[in-house]
Amino acid sequence: MKKGIAGGMNRIIVLLALFVAVPTFAEEISWTWAPTWADGTAVSAEDQAKMTAYLRISKVGNSTAKTYFGETRNGVSTWTDNIMARSNELAVTNAVPGWTTLKAWDNVNVTLSAAFIGSDGVERDSAESPAYLYMIRGPAAFAAISANPVAIVRGSCSTLTWIATDSMTASIDQGIGPVPLTGNRQVCPTSDTIYKISATNPGGTTTSTAQIAVTLPVQPGCNSPINMTIKP
Repeated sequence: MKKGIAGGMNRIIVLLALFVAVPTFAEEISWTWAPTWADGTAVSAEDQAKMTAYLRISKVGNSTAKTYFGETRNGVSTWTDNIMARSNELAVTNAVPGWTTLKAWDNVNVTLSAAFIGSDGVERDSAESPAYLYMIRGPAAFAAISANPVAIVRGSCSTLTWIATDSMTASIDQGIGPVPLTGNRQVCPTSDTIYKISATNPGGTTTSTAQIAVTLPVQPGCNSPINMTIKP
């Protein structure tokens, strides 16, 4: 008999709904098991090893579109696998009405609950924890920019070509400002100039630069005569 359930049929696991410090992005979910049962007796490591923890994820603004998965955690109080991939796998394979797949940078609410089947075969469920708001991690923004040609004579022009992937916005300095995520633009600097593109998504900003060297044009002038002969 488990110490925490020996005395009654209707004792319920109390899950301490406290997620420990986690990154901004929901790649790792951690929590703390409650140390006691409802009757105040201690929850043993053996009890914890047989608990099934259920993680539920719903998209912000669409509380009915949720996925969940449960595992016997063997006493471990963390999930470190990719939460988005796990949720999407279940949403697709189970095809439960209302479930939806997640994408990078979705805001989601995460809740946790637990269940335990006692020696009497009765499952006892904990209440669901309060919802915690997380953002699904996505790839870092990528940006690249180049100039062709990289050296010009003052008065001539060069073409900037750029691409920004996994990005929401892109901008180039030197007075150019916001630009499409892919594109090109002719520029005619009058001196050596570095152009920097900044690509941004909710995870941060990535930059890339291209430099154009500018030289002065050759000025026309008189050349000295060659093999000149002066006759009296």
